[in-house]
Amino acid sequence: MERSIWRKHALFLLAIAMSLVLVAWSARTWAQSVGDMPTYGQIQDAGSGADDKARNILNNMLGQFGQNPFAAVGPPTELLGSMFFIFNACLFVIGATWVGYHVLSGIAQTAHEGEVLGKRLSTLWLPIRMTMGVGGMLPVFGGFSLAQSIMMTVGILGIGIANLLSTTAIDRAAEFEALVPPPAIAQGVGTVGFTGELGRDLFAMHVCTLLNNDYRSRTGQATQEITFDGTRLVAPDSCGGITIVTRGNSTRSASSVLGFRNAAVDYDKIAAISDRTNQQYPAALNSVNASIQPLAQAWFDAYVAEDAQTHMRINPVPPYPDMDVAKTMVEAQNRFMAAIRGDSKEDSSLKDRALANMKEGGWATIGSWYSAFAEMNAAIQTAMTQTTLQVQSPEDMLAIAGGQRIESVADGLKSLGIKASTAVASRAGDFCDEPGILPNFISDATNKVGESVGAGTATGNCSVGQSIVMAITNGVAGNSGGNGMVNPLIAAKNLGDWLLVGVQGAYVAVAAIRGTVAPLAAAAEGGLTGSESGGLASKAAAAGGKLLKMGGIFGTIASDLAGFAPVLLGALMVIGMMLSFYVPFIPFITWFTGLVSYFASFIEGLIAAQVWAFSHLHAEGEGLGQRTEKGYLYVLNMLLRPGLMVLGFFFASAASVLVGTLLFQMFGPALANVQGNSTTGVLSIVGFFCIYLMLTIMLVQVLFNLIYELPDRVIAWFGNGMEARMAKELDHKVEGTVQTFARWGGHASMPK
Repeated sequence: MERSIWRKHALFLLAIAMSLVLVAWSARTWAQSVGDMPTYGQIQDAGSGADDKARNILNNMLGQFGQNPFAAVGPPTELLGSMFFIFNACLFVIGATWVGYHVLSGIAQTAHEGEVLGKRLSTLWLPIRMTMGVGGMLPVFGGFSLAQSIMMTVGILGIGIANLLSTTAIDRAAEFEALVPPPAIAQGVGTVGFTGELGRDLFAMHVCTLLNNDYRSRTGQATQEITFDGTRLVAPDSCGGITIVTRGNSTRSASSVLGFRNAAVDYDKIAAISDRTNQQYPAALNSVNASIQPLAQAWFDAYVAEDAQTHMRINPVPPYPDMDVAKTMVEAQNRFMAAIRGDSKEDSSLKDRALANMKEGGWATIGSWYSAFAEMNAAIQTAMTQTTLQVQSPEDMLAIAGGQRIESVADGLKSLGIKASTAVASRAGDFCDEPGILPNFISDATNKVGESVGAGTATGNCSVGQSIVMAITNGVAGNSGGNGMVNPLIAAKNLGDWLLVGVQGAYVAVAAIRGTVAPLAAAAEGGLTGSESGGLASKAAAAGGKLLKMGGIFGTIASDLAGFAPVLLGALMVIGMMLSFYVPFIPFITWFTGLVSYFASFIEGLIAAQVWAFSHLHAEGEGLGQRTEKGYLYVLNMLLRPGLMVLGFFFASAASVLVGTLLFQMFGPALANVQGNSTTGVLSIVGFFCIYLMLTIMLVQVLFNLIYELPDRVIAWFGNGMEARMAKELDHKVEGTVQTFARWGGHASMPK
């Protein structure tokens, strides 16, 4: 019986050893083909940078133990080390007593049951647990224990992982790689770069040409080939075409009065991408066309292979060579992007000083640089989409050809399974054809006027008010993410700045008027006697009353609006301050609250490590014991949380642009459906615009909560979640403070 158990154990250990060898070999092979993977030493070095802010905080707090946990052997030398020594020593004494109890209990069970340690205690796991528990509690590293040294080392590795992630993001951004690869979901943009969709279009063009030439050769006609004149790749017989289109020089520049810009971004070097893109497209398109042609030829040869006697096709329809085409396009895209970015290592999308400052503080400071990444992404998006590829697929061209459609070509494309369409995004024109509540002849005239000024909505009716709302949102948000996309934070910053400038301008205008009128009135009254001045004042009041009466209701409205102006300007000032100051700070505020929660979690794990070691002293059961599970989960938390916070920050940054653009694209149709043919006046314009702003702010807040939600949820896959409760509480307190300020500002702006 025992022999069979040991045989099973031996086979189990052999299987583990073979698995480790297989994993190591696979990882090495994969690394050689894709790139070098970071080693343990590199991760440790990345977490030990002298300028890393997270390490500086831990080193200043924990002294030598924070710098190198296992090198701090000896008595404590710092205040916190001395306190940890007392705490750890007390637990060690209690733990030693607990071990003594289990030893005596094991001896008694052995004597009573005649079996070593009795039936309840494991002869395998009890010595292991006791050794790990007692050894892990010894406070020999400057007052800290072995378990705490392990926890600190894992924390340093976690910081190293986060630093590698943040440094990689900064370096790739500096090498002109956008956070959201162009063209993303921008409107009116053709294919940018060499994508899988372009590969399918090229493959279909070649197959269509080969099928056409086969038909021509059977009917005695001359064959034709695909031609390229440096600007347009054209397939014969309506088999499609690809045109290189340059949309002019409209790159994003640093000189912009109406929109937000960031001095960390080197707009001039990014703008140079546009010229290099235009220069590289012809050669790159010609090269990838030559690479796709053999793949299409191989597919065609298999498709038309016939039996020599029956002249019947002998092969089933060959599948589309998806992997080969994808590999070809990836290689072409890599060559194309390398040529666009240039050979000079001195070129960077970020200015040297900003780039050095971004790297200096390590991962802990990455949350301060959101706007730099956002603006860099917008500038690269704009530059890399100045030159695009407009694709017309074979099916589109054959459909246009009408009666010239060749059935054998159509059947061949159908069997290929390609349903290509033009790569240029198109938007249906808005128009006004819905009758209104007025008589028909007035509605028709209104619709004509609406069409002339572009007041059509997505549902087809005509609404000047909805057009005003969309014009405002487009002016605020349009192109804030580059290339027609929307970055909600930059859009909010733009609107806030405009509102504050407008309110301050209105205040200056009112002050100037008062400063001009008041001296004149004083001078006029100063040259008169008291009775004369009083009479003049009464005459002026009477004249003002007559003017109001002459104005009728319009005079009353003007008077009311003049009285309401301070309230409106005060409300706009509060909204402008929130949009200009608070909303752009949301990424940093959320990042900082997550960072504070991380340090609190780090301290908790460091203190609880001694309790974790103590939990190994439980004598009964197999394995290391259920009570130790939370400690191992905390080790995972210390290792992964910093890196997951960095990933959450960059995922939120990318998603804010994509989802913000989607919100902008969906808001117009949603507004048209909600409003319909309702006529609700000027207030509806303000109301709908405020709804759009509210959605934008909520979008930003929810997405950037990924900074602490992503680590919580990912680590929870391993076991019980390690929620960043402190980050959530701090975040909610900040939001509550801002709301209180907004309410105070609103009350302060009300007339007393």
